[in-house]
Amino acid sequence: MDYYGSPLAPRSSGLLIIIIMIVIFLLCREFFCWYWKINERRDILNSIKNQLNEISEKLGNTPEMKEFADTETSKQKK
Repeated sequence: MDYYGSPLAPRSSGLLIIIIMIVIFLLCREFFCWYWKINERRDILNSIKNQLNEISEKLGNTPEMKEFADTETSKQKK
């Protein structure tokens, strides 16, 4: 037996601290995303992108436009 009365106490307390830190991180992340309106900005940018894609389709995709769109899409996936 060790100081805490259980052979698993130090290991479980370390795990508990890690879990608490992860929960605090997720809560803080959500707060800052809300505070800086990051989620709204992402939604607005996605809306703009969709509108630009619609305009591009209506104008007709020239080879240059298609090539540019393909390179931008591949950059976003990285």
